[in-house]
Amino acid sequence: MVGGVSLAASAQRAALAPGISFIFRSTFPPSTEKSRNSILVCGFAASGRMSMYVVDPNWRSFVSVAPEHPFPIQNLPYGVFRGPGGLRPSIGVAIGDEILDLRALGEQGLLDLPELAGTDTLRQPTLNQLMAQGRSVWTALRRAIAELLRDNNPTLRDDATLRQTVLVPQSAAKMDLPAAIGDYTDFYSSRYHAENVGTMLRGPENALQPNWLHLPVAYHGRASSIVPSGEPPKATERSPVRRISTGTVERRSVTSVTSLDSG
Repeated sequence: MVGGVSLAASAQRAALAPGISFIFRSTFPPSTEKSRNSILVCGFAASGRMSMYVVDPNWRSFVSVAPEHPFPIQNLPYGVFRGPGGLRPSIGVAIGDEILDLRALGEQGLLDLPELAGTDTLRQPTLNQLMAQGRSVWTALRRAIAELLRDNNPTLRDDATLRQTVLVPQSAAKMDLPAAIGDYTDFYSSRYHAENVGTMLRGPENALQPNWLHLPVAYHGRASSIVPSGEPPKATERSPVRRISTGTVERRSVTSVTSLDSG
């Protein structure tokens, strides 16, 4: 679950999995009243005609979840976190204000699925391997997680010691990046951001280039700049600003670091 990122990311160029969700924080432009922040839950759309596993809307979890909470049993977003002590990263899913530790569940033998046989997917420090394994694994794992969290399933519900092992309060967890991101493309999709940058570079009278209104603009991004919410953007050392004179035309080489939350 990553916040503060506005991008289209490719995790080592792998196709992202339907049913795998991430959390992004999107900063909207100032309105006449005030700026607004919203939380977007991004599920990656399925392609083709194969159906995804969908949790019954009537199901409830034994974990307490407020009616308007974004993470009921029907929406279990994956992420990578570190529990108290932060000794190791674990794959988990959010349920209410808790995180269900899939690594711990696997170590307890509660996710011994045929689709995961012979793999160490749930012991990985990122979601890359899970994302690469395909629909049969995603579906089987999603179904098993939902079944364990149901209010009529006593496996976790009635075992306080086990619950203490596999459920971690979100308030006690530190989120890691959920994927090893080899590369990403940043789509220049916010008109407000484009106009702000254009004003800095070309002045307000020529802030928005005409082609921006007619074609998608994207550019290669720096993967090291992607960080979990709450961490400052990483800056790299670059050559200083320098002026280059060519005849009567002066060009200025400028390097700037922009917050991932900007625009």
